[in-house]
Amino acid sequence: GMYMYNQMQAKKRTQGWNGQWRVMRGEFELAQLQVMDDMRGMLTIQGYPDDGAAGAATPQGSYQDGPGGYVLSRCGPCGNISGTVEDEHNIQWADGTRWVEIPPAGGSWAGYAAAGAGGAAAGGAVGY
Repeated sequence: GMYMYNQMQAKKRTQGWNGQWRVMRGEFELAQLQVMDDMRGMLTIQGYPDDGAAGAATPQGSYQDGPGGYVLSRCGPCGNISGTVEDEHNIQWADGTRWVEIPPAGGSWAGYAAAGAGGAAAGGAVGY
């Protein structure tokens, strides 16, 4: 149930996968990456440390919307690493790392959701 819900939430990503992401292994942050999405299935990934501390540096990535949700892949010198979308802010990678999206301007995703819901409720109250 929750997996399918999360897949549905991920489909709501209208801004693509653009943004800043923390690379995590367990509870440890290994790096922060900048991801640029061309909105046609190709990702450019910047920020991997040269020492390999955050896993294999993969400057390119790709995605496609499959029947079970998004299928992500990172491409680097060691080959492709597949990713599983847990929800719209979390991606689990086959190399044991996890990406967690960093909310803009230090906010929290819960706060953004609440603000969106509050705006919708206020809009409904005035008859829109």
